[in-house]
Amino acid sequence: MTVFQCADNGAELSFSATGHAGFARPGEPDIVCASVSTLVSLLAELVLRAHGEANTTVILEPGEVFISAPATATLRQQFQVVVTGLEMLAEQYPNHVRFAHLRAEKEIDR
Repeated sequence: MTVFQCADNGAELSFSATGHAGFARPGEPDIVCASVSTLVSLLAELVLRAHGEANTTVILEPGEVFISAPATATLRQQFQVVVTGLEMLAEQYPNHVRFAHLRAEKEIDR
């Protein structure tokens, strides 16, 4: 299962994800994993385009993702788009994707 979390402390936005969707059998294409990976890769690219590597953290490893960046209005909206997509996947595939409400000083508004 992929579990993701996001937070907005006012000055910084952060996102993390761990695990693997495990929708398909081993060795077969996993559409849920591919969907999660696409959205997470999009978020990483948006962060890097907004801020470059200065003041950002982007860790994309198999089964572990962490992204953080200074909060701006535009980046906050972009985070929201990605989080909405992930929430839709979690609703459609609840045994494979989950939004954990664990890391919030202030959660990204949904």
